[in-house]
Amino acid sequence: FNNKLITAAINEEGIIPDSGKVAEALENMQKNLPEGTDLAGVLEEQGLSITNVENEIRHQLSVAQLGELKTSHIGDVTEDQAQEYYHNNPEAFKAPEEVTASHILMRQEDGATEDSINIQEKLEVLRSRIIKGEITFEDAALAHSSCPSSKSGGSLGTFRKGQMVPQFEVAAFTQEIDEIGDIVETDFGFHIIKVSNHTDERTISFEESKGKIIQYLNMTSKQEAFANYIKGLRDSATIENL
Repeated sequence: FNNKLITAAINEEGIIPDSGKVAEALENMQKNLPEGTDLAGVLEEQGLSITNVENEIRHQLSVAQLGELKTSHIGDVTEDQAQEYYHNNPEAFKAPEEVTASHILMRQEDGATEDSINIQEKLEVLRSRIIKGEITFEDAALAHSSCPSSKSGGSLGTFRKGQMVPQFEVAAFTQEIDEIGDIVETDFGFHIIKVSNHTDERTISFEESKGKIIQYLNMTSKQEAFANYIKGLRDSATIENL
């Protein structure tokens, strides 16, 4: 029902999407496919064609243009309005305690006979070499870690509490920055951890948040205005119009 109303409104306004944007959207879809994969072939497997997708893209672009046209009267949110939103939603601006860390993981592979004591000894030797500067932590991770993160020097990125297993979490959140930590055992194996950054829980300031708040409120107000426009179409529609 809504699609029919929107399509009729698009036609009435004489909206024609930019063919260049249609081509760009198709090009991006092709780029996001695995190398050597043809978009037309993928679509054919799904019972679709390039024409089907082009028509859908044109429709989406037309709806977006209609939305811009019918919400152009909506003014930008003021800084005072953004500040009011900030003060009324304090929980949305709480930044949790986080650490940025890397690790080296050694574990006994399935079917291996090597015991955990030998694995720990190997890891202690490696830890000692890192501390002495004989090898960097990143190179050691690349050469010896059995975690997929080894390809990026053991980097696990930034994480907050509750995202790692307890033993690993306790070590990471209590370790000094740039320290090569003691060996930690978890269900995954044995780890050496290096923390590169640690930020405490804090409240994000209004100045930091202002841009995103204004962007969010502008988008929300336009979405509401467009929804009201569609409701108006529904309210004034007759069976004959459809």
